[in-house]
Amino acid sequence: MKLRIGNYEVPEKCLRYVILYGESGTISFGGIIVEEQNSPTKSNLIRLAEEKAVGFEAIDRNGLGTEGFCNVKHLKFDERNPSIVKFSGQLFRPFHG
Repeated sequence: MKLRIGNYEVPEKCLRYVILYGESGTISFGGIIVEEQNSPTKSNLIRLAEEKAVGFEAIDRNGLGTEGFCNVKHLKFDERNPSIVKFSGQLFRPFHG
């Protein structure tokens, strides 16, 4: 699995899923950030969610991939356990037909 948004590649050890939705062009992603990785991954995802039409590359567990431009939406963090932060979000393609 691989998820690169803008110039930031989410560490593979953090990713739990990358799901490509065929015709809609939407990509769902999620994972877990352990304490020592928390600051850079979380802050980078928040920063990228504020940008529009950011380049991305996504590859799922089966090796299927896509790339293009996206907006990061529905970014969520579950911080009930301070040493393990769960995250999820979606990439929407603003120019996808």
